[in-house]
Amino acid sequence: MCGILAHCLFDKAAQIDEAILRSMADTMVHRGPDDAGYWVRGRIGLAHRRLSIIDLSAAGRQPMENEDGTVRLTFNGEIYNFAELRRELEGRGHRFKSSSDSEVILHGYEEWGGPGCLSKLRGMFAFVIWDDRRQALFAARDRLGIKPLYYRNDGSSLIIASELKAILKHPEVQPAVDTTGLLQHFGFRFTLPPRTAFEGISKLAAGHSLSYRDDRVTVEEYWRPPGAEALEGPERSLDEWSEALRAKLSETVEGHLISDVPVGAFLSGGLDSGSLVALASEFSDQPMQTYTAGFGSGWHDESSEAKEVAAMHATDHHETQIQPSTPALLEKMIWHLEEPLINTSSIPLYAVSELASRDVKVVLAGDGSDEVNGGYQKFGRIDQLLRWRSFRDAVPGLDGLANFASGLLPTTNTGNRIKRLNQITQGPDGAYAAFSSSAFSGSGAQDTSQSLFAPEIASQFGGMTSEYEAALLDDYRELSSAKQRFFLYDMRGWMANELLIRADKITMAHSLEARVPFLDHELVELCLSMPPELKVTQDTTKAILRKAMQSSLPSGTTARKQHGFVVPIHEWIRGNWRERIEDLSRDTRCRTRGIFNAARMDTMIDDHMRGKADWTAPIFGFLLTELWHQTFIDS
Repeated sequence: MCGILAHCLFDKAAQIDEAILRSMADTMVHRGPDDAGYWVRGRIGLAHRRLSIIDLSAAGRQPMENEDGTVRLTFNGEIYNFAELRRELEGRGHRFKSSSDSEVILHGYEEWGGPGCLSKLRGMFAFVIWDDRRQALFAARDRLGIKPLYYRNDGSSLIIASELKAILKHPEVQPAVDTTGLLQHFGFRFTLPPRTAFEGISKLAAGHSLSYRDDRVTVEEYWRPPGAEALEGPERSLDEWSEALRAKLSETVEGHLISDVPVGAFLSGGLDSGSLVALASEFSDQPMQTYTAGFGSGWHDESSEAKEVAAMHATDHHETQIQPSTPALLEKMIWHLEEPLINTSSIPLYAVSELASRDVKVVLAGDGSDEVNGGYQKFGRIDQLLRWRSFRDAVPGLDGLANFASGLLPTTNTGNRIKRLNQITQGPDGAYAAFSSSAFSGSGAQDTSQSLFAPEIASQFGGMTSEYEAALLDDYRELSSAKQRFFLYDMRGWMANELLIRADKITMAHSLEARVPFLDHELVELCLSMPPELKVTQDTTKAILRKAMQSSLPSGTTARKQHGFVVPIHEWIRGNWRERIEDLSRDTRCRTRGIFNAARMDTMIDDHMRGKADWTAPIFGFLLTELWHQTFIDS
């Protein structure tokens, strides 16, 4: 895992300023504390911050060149099938200088071209290649979006980097708010690519590549989760599917253990991380290092369950207890997250990443399993919503009555949930954004968000759902299974643009590489071919995975409902965050920047602090957004 940077000037006679290139790369030292490399030739500059994982020698340094020095690479990630690709490329006459997985991308580009090389890679990656002979640049982000990649094209130059702050460091880049991007963080909890929260800086979408040649920048999709035709798997029983899943997951975990440094694992006590620990333990003669974060007590604490899994597989288990977070920690997290990603689970993830980084450079993580295996309880409610939709269709006038009654409800958490439910049942696909982020979780509710923002900003919420549909939903409307459609919507939206970006940045804040075996693209394609009705029922989630792992985990682990990290934010807002929140709301910068409705914000904060209402989600969103403004915009 590393930090990568490329800067290309469109003027062929121009010269890259290496001092500026180095200062930009140095903003990502946490991504690569082991080494730094730079290469400048006229109008092109590449930089690399290295976290040494495979081939720890100097031969693995980047930017890396091919045999004659005409092609250069800066790469972040891991290629798990690199040994197989290396043998194939050596058979075609390519000479390797290192034992690094990075070098197969370099020679693969030479042999198969950019798109052809991408089709061969199995792993997580973001990389930039400069082809000196063609005076062309080629960049790509992995299929599922495990590794982030950002770019800025101002018409005279192109900057590409692993992190936004590297681009912002350039003296000609002035940070400004993309208002629509900011609203999307509140409405969807992420931005739709290519948008970010910064005006003029774009995010390369998962499964996309970027090419530059002759002053033209082109972005193309090279992979997407398979459509209707490819999703029709063979007819199998639950037992047969569970056997197939276990075999493929076991193969994937083995591949994800390839490393020249020790590999540990996050262990929450749930099914996903427990499955990875169970399978990984089969491939190691030494006790695996496992890490968990607990809260000491409460239903949201899974530390005792994690210990049970650790004991079953004889791991060397480590635990940290989450203490009430401080505003200073939030400011540090915002610096690493770079956008106001409104998710409370960042706090325990930050703590457990810090713990793991004391011992290891690499951990396995269960991210992505909920999306590909049907882990969210909301998926089990889809059939209920469709039945209610059929009932509404059958009763004349019921739509109008429901809409009228919904309009009379107050803007409260309960009122917003009912409004979202009403919107969803008018058309599950068209209201997916509301279903995903608001109806059952209460977080990011658009009605609450609209009242939180200044009127001229709030008025932009109206077109957000249609933009969401065009970006994520239209490609899969032909699928007959509503559950399957919603699995895919979550993968392309929430997972690729929030979950994985947040996981990458929080772990890399501690120079820790997180590997996610559940998102191996071959495993994903297998899971998407499974009947969704077998994965999820009204009462059970991840049924196939539970069956596959029941012999390797405690019975309580395979039976327990998933709930993830649950953080007592509502208590912290009334506790040690209170003073900071109230200070921010009174700050002249906040009240005059024209983003928030100051009077409404004052009322929400006052009502929450006095216990008259629970405005945890919008206040937490306000807190992170204002800290983000002060960190990246005001400064």
